[in-house]
Amino acid sequence: MAKENPSPPSSSPSPSSSFLFKKGSEVEVTSPDPDLRGTLFPAKVVAQSSKKRRSCQVEYSHLVIPNTGDDRATKRLREYLPLALLRPSLPPEDAPSGRFERDDTVDAFVVGAWWEGTVKEVSKTGASCLVYFKTAGWKFWFAAKDLRLHREWIRGRWVPPFKQGDLGAAVPEPEGREEMGCTRDDLIRSQETSTMIGETPENSKSPIQKSTNPFSSGALVEVKTDEQGLEGSWYLAKILDEVGPGKFLIEYETLTVENESTKKLVEEVLADQLRPRPPEAFAMERYTKNANVDAYVNDGWWEGRVVIVFNRMKYKVYFEHGNDEMVVHHTFLRPHLEWSNGEWIM
Repeated sequence: MAKENPSPPSSSPSPSSSFLFKKGSEVEVTSPDPDLRGTLFPAKVVAQSSKKRRSCQVEYSHLVIPNTGDDRATKRLREYLPLALLRPSLPPEDAPSGRFERDDTVDAFVVGAWWEGTVKEVSKTGASCLVYFKTAGWKFWFAAKDLRLHREWIRGRWVPPFKQGDLGAAVPEPEGREEMGCTRDDLIRSQETSTMIGETPENSKSPIQKSTNPFSSGALVEVKTDEQGLEGSWYLAKILDEVGPGKFLIEYETLTVENESTKKLVEEVLADQLRPRPPEAFAMERYTKNANVDAYVNDGWWEGRVVIVFNRMKYKVYFEHGNDEMVVHHTFLRPHLEWSNGEWIM
């Protein structure tokens, strides 16, 4: 996932002065919740705090807030955070797909965030990997393009370091967290100020741009099916072409031809089976009982409702269409969104 290089500091900060990322800097935000350790949310610095020297305001790239009042536009979440929760955006590596090996520690891009996992299997072509998430206890296949080698930002350096020749090796790096003036108290306080999707911060937010023609050739969409046993599920796909009035040829991202695991399924569908790809929406706080969610199960997103909240970010989700229940980790849930009259409604 390409990002702009983080802006280098204009001068070397001292321990007594708070280092602030410049406005417009691409960053990644970690959660203070121990059950979300290893999760990083892409964001951009939009303002420096005038009240707290060790904090700044960020706008998340994929986290959104619900529509409120007459304002029905989906908007990106903004909040003030202590600098201790921020790090520069990890630069891209100049390496081909298929570079991953078994037991590599990687980040997988899921529901608007990078999640730490371990490669357990690599396909013969190297184009996809089976990744195990310890916190969730689940394994999923990912395209190599949706993975990156996991790195920590420690004292102003990437660990493990980039190899000579990688794009990240040449990126100027800001000072480390200790030089930013961040303390352990900053991390503790951040647990009390973290904003959940569903709350409305007291600041302006920018709406997510909507396509004037969401079903044009090449558009990323989700496809529903009324096939028995699959009601209430949506699958990621790409429109290849419009083959007739209200009829489209699509290629699925996660469904393959039977007995040909490497060949993606292609089929014709009607317009009323399609909706644009929803904005990446993720709740940074725990869901509550009766929350409407989508759960990523069996290669698709299934509409459901939280009926029991367990410890360690796990939930029992009830799927009305199939009259079934399943325990799902927070990692594989997203707030339920409805596509109505050309807008996303939460």
